[in-house]
Amino acid sequence: MLRILINRKAGKNNKKIDFNSIKKKFPKQYLNKKIYNVEDVNNYDHFFDSINFKDVIVLVGGDGTYNHFINGISKTPNQKIFFMRSGTGDDFFRSISKKNKIILVNDYIKHLPKVNINGLDLKYLNGIGIGLDGYVGNQIKSKTSSKNAFTFFYYSIVGILKFKTFILNIDIDGNNLKYNKTWFCSIMFGSTFGRGMKVAPHATREKELHAVIVKDCPRWLLLFIFPFIYFGKHIWFKKYVDIIEGNDLELLFKSKQYCQIDGEIIEVKKTPIRTNI
Repeated sequence: MLRILINRKAGKNNKKIDFNSIKKKFPKQYLNKKIYNVEDVNNYDHFFDSINFKDVIVLVGGDGTYNHFINGISKTPNQKIFFMRSGTGDDFFRSISKKNKIILVNDYIKHLPKVNINGLDLKYLNGIGIGLDGYVGNQIKSKTSSKNAFTFFYYSIVGILKFKTFILNIDIDGNNLKYNKTWFCSIMFGSTFGRGMKVAPHATREKELHAVIVKDCPRWLLLFIFPFIYFGKHIWFKKYVDIIEGNDLELLFKSKQYCQIDGEIIEVKKTPIRTNI
């Protein structure tokens, strides 16, 4: 049986699901299908235990939907799990496949990085970020329902004009570093965030995490550098951009910050934030 789980609140495409693509991908299974709203699935582990291991699952949504899913399972299901892009961000898809709308993800969700924030242990697919990254995400969350590339770009520019840099202490595999004028720090497993910005262009989802720290940059110059992130060319500005690979990272800071985890915003209430792969 084909079981289709849909988040109808995901992005701009929530009202029109491309069932033709699903039918084309699974022509035989489509004849025997069942559709669920993800909000009606209270426990993913119980859900997978209650269905046949030969069933095929298609999860329709965006990065937030996928993040909710991976944090709702305690183990990789026996069934084949497919993600279908239907959000506005789709950074997971951008780092995996630019062409396919539906991809098999069992291997991708077997070994994921974890983060401990506010005492909670969470997994993530793409990355986490504090500083300007989290600030922009919180502004979008609180001020607009529109979540597209232009919205992110607009609030990023506004954020650069308003955001105050902060002091960051970061430990990467035992190497302690201090940044006195930090704009943002993103810990990336995938290569993109913010609806297609290649903030960690060499991240491959394989072994290590990539810590991207933008620091010491004058405000006016950051406005100039910012568009380069879309193409992964901000790494040219080595004086202001550090990219460090590692497995175990700890972030410590005293100023009020918001953290984005796969685009979902959490207010940081206590530090440090710890993450590892």
